[in-house]
Amino acid sequence: MYFVLEKDLPDKFTTGIELDVRLNENLSEARSIFSEVYLSKEWSDAFSSTLTYRALARRNLENNYNDRDRLSLDLKYKLKVGEVSMQYRFRVQRRLGLLGSEGALNSNFGYRHKVKATYDLNKKWEVSLAGESFYAAQNTSNLLQTDIRVKASLEYKVKKRNYLSFGYLVQREYNTVNPLTMYNAVVGYKLMIK
Repeated sequence: MYFVLEKDLPDKFTTGIELDVRLNENLSEARSIFSEVYLSKEWSDAFSSTLTYRALARRNLENNYNDRDRLSLDLKYKLKVGEVSMQYRFRVQRRLGLLGSEGALNSNFGYRHKVKATYDLNKKWEVSLAGESFYAAQNTSNLLQTDIRVKASLEYKVKKRNYLSFGYLVQREYNTVNPLTMYNAVVGYKLMIK
């Protein structure tokens, strides 16, 4: 479940906050709790960038939460052909170590590539399919694929600048001793303020 509040700023800047809670398998407890603050700039109709700070609390097997935070920079390129919109996003991110017991010296860099296709069904409904690949590096010479994520979603425009979203996300871990595959139903609401 997520909630996004977004505000347009002058000179094609946008800022916002996002709150996201991912529940465990039986929907009784929060597995992960995210909060993000971001600033975006639209450079042209096709190209934009976003700087994001994320704070995260993730439940451990010991039934307590591990706190983390990170800073990320997204570069997005968008191309629209008829009713289909294609988007490529490159993200570089770094764990900061301001929250929790991990220090900044233990921080690593992460890289992500995401491709998303969105089809406008009519003026109220949009359907999208996205694939994302995660890479992590403790140093610049050791780049390792860690996750692959696929998400299908359906977005409904409730009224102007109000959106409700439903979807399904599958994420698979790689190159770890005990890889997890996560299956998540997604429900979200986005409110945009002028």
